[in-house]
Amino acid sequence: MHDGERYEVHLCEACFFRALSGLRRERMVNTMFDENPDRTGDEFGLVQRSEFWKDN
Repeated sequence: MHDGERYEVHLCEACFFRALSGLRRERMVNTMFDENPDRTGDEFGLVQRSEFWKDN
């Protein structure tokens, strides 16, 4: 349907996390009654945790 299309979306931080929350909720609802849900926990979409404030 959208094969070959590319999108670039600019969101403020609050809008990004609101959109991510909506995706998490939709995924939860769509897999709620699956026998083997394909969920990896609370880390939905998280690639890396920053250690910006960690002392070296």
